[in-house]
Amino acid sequence: MKSAQFNGVSGNDGVKHGISKVTKSFIAFLVIGAVAISLTACGSVESEDDGMIVTSTSSSVLDESEQSEVVETSVATSERIVNSNFFDSYAGQYCMVAFAGAWHSYFDLESDGSFTGECTDDDYVESYFNDFNGKFAEPTQVDEYCWTTTVEPFESEVTEGEVRYSNGRLYRGTTPYGFTSRGEFRIYLQGASADSLPDIIVQYGYLDSENRLTRTCIYNVNDDSPFFLSTADDTHYTRITFDDPDIWTVKDGTYIGSLRSSYDSTAFDGETYNAFVLSSSIYDSDLDIMGILAYNEPSDTTDYINDNTTLATDSVTTLVFPTDENTQFMAVSGEASPNVFEDLDEFEAYVFQCEDTGLALILKVSNGVVTEATISS
Repeated sequence: MKSAQFNGVSGNDGVKHGISKVTKSFIAFLVIGAVAISLTACGSVESEDDGMIVTSTSSSVLDESEQSEVVETSVATSERIVNSNFFDSYAGQYCMVAFAGAWHSYFDLESDGSFTGECTDDDYVESYFNDFNGKFAEPTQVDEYCWTTTVEPFESEVTEGEVRYSNGRLYRGTTPYGFTSRGEFRIYLQGASADSLPDIIVQYGYLDSENRLTRTCIYNVNDDSPFFLSTADDTHYTRITFDDPDIWTVKDGTYIGSLRSSYDSTAFDGETYNAFVLSSSIYDSDLDIMGILAYNEPSDTTDYINDNTTLATDSVTTLVFPTDENTQFMAVSGEASPNVFEDLDEFEAYVFQCEDTGLALILKVSNGVVTEATISS
């Protein structure tokens, strides 16, 4: 008896071939079905839209081209996402303030990532400041509530120690607080859990009842400095308006004041020559005098108070008198030989001992530099 035939193939081979074909078809059907079930069961497919993760639903089996798109999209969303439109949603003023003290640092962030800012630190006698600008690079997503970026470029608009005045108050240039070093910056979005935040951010207390961040924070990792997005109810800062520098230029001549350790602003009527000096403070080679100083134009006489005397300023302020290696520092009393001090530090220490004694501080200036600084009885 002949073996059964299957499509012209001998019986045994035909059975094997038929089973193989059916099995392959069935397996293919199972694979496609599994893909469809997994997609419909999840009910979503991740995709990238302007750098943000979004979802779409599908209830049908995808063809080969659509399956390819799913694979490519899955690969893309599994990597960190760069978002060029990120700052559109987070522009505004960001500020870092002191827990104690009178300093703050802020910047105004634009939608393209660029910013301008200023820091100020008010001391009793003088203040410190810096104006700066820069731009954040396009941020990269770390997780749902955190992005990372860098600053490039960055420019400090003030040199350290540079002197300016605002309403007669002295401001010295300093390093911008929060931008001393500029490595990684992290952007923590509203809703971030306190457990995921650096301690310094948590300490500021911008958390809700569930310990989640209530406002966006841009955090300088290297400086451990957090800048928080200001709300409508917060103080918003503007740059300081500085006086014309020519008003406060130290002119050549002689300046005199009576050493004091405190002052009463009502004691000055704008005409008295008995000027007040709070104290001197040192910054590099400068002698800083706060008060109202009597001023005489350059003269060869030793008569410091004469008919040509005017006021160096008509209000209490801090004036900066540069010194150099040729400046002489001394104390004189009557006809006794002068007591000469080795340097500015030694002279300043003696100044503090003489506060409230009524002794006079006399400064002679030539070519914008103090040539003689004398304490005289």
